[in-house]
Amino acid sequence: MKWDDILKFSKQVPIIQAKMLLVFEKNENILRVNIARLVKAGKLIKLKRGYYVLAQEYQSKGYNKEFLSTNIYYPSYISLEYALSYYQMIPEKVYTITLLTTKRPLNLETKIGNFTYHHIHKSHFWGFRNIVTPEKESSFFIAEPEKAILDIFYFKSGEITLPYLEEMRFQNCENLNFFKLKKYADSFNSAKIIRGSNLFNEFIKKEGIITRIV
Repeated sequence: MKWDDILKFSKQVPIIQAKMLLVFEKNENILRVNIARLVKAGKLIKLKRGYYVLAQEYQSKGYNKEFLSTNIYYPSYISLEYALSYYQMIPEKVYTITLLTTKRPLNLETKIGNFTYHHIHKSHFWGFRNIVTPEKESSFFIAEPEKAILDIFYFKSGEITLPYLEEMRFQNCENLNFFKLKKYADSFNSAKIIRGSNLFNEFIKKEGIITRIV
């Protein structure tokens, strides 16, 4: 397995899976050894078992962490605090990408970034959109703003309270669709989520924020 072959191959496949490299080395044991050497040499960066990307110096473009996060553990979509930060609905910058998945929970700490996957039942795995990256070469899944809020309510232990909402320091909520929020809350079939969404609506009215009605 030659390094030049991997460089050419990576132009077509931004995330390199070990099994893909079997086209260059049929012996799996030798392949594992070669990959380990490339990781140790700093030419490949391990994202998780069997998933790699080229080191920055060999990249023609920078990493899109959102794309990587939703493609190395599938199915998953970005939500919770990171999604709210992405939409600039909270002032804090969130560095760990938080995602939801129907698979088991997983926490990945890589040289590129940290990715935390929370398990959610498949009946609640909806309400996300596909975002095409600026270079239009890849895409990722992220919760709609309304779903991201409700996902946070879903994972919070106990009731949603006004002090809790105030601590979140919500901002830029003008484009929220409250009818969609209510519809999504009803779909959870959870009294806690419905109460939380109603309180959130009261909260943003109190703060003087007007949401879209259609």
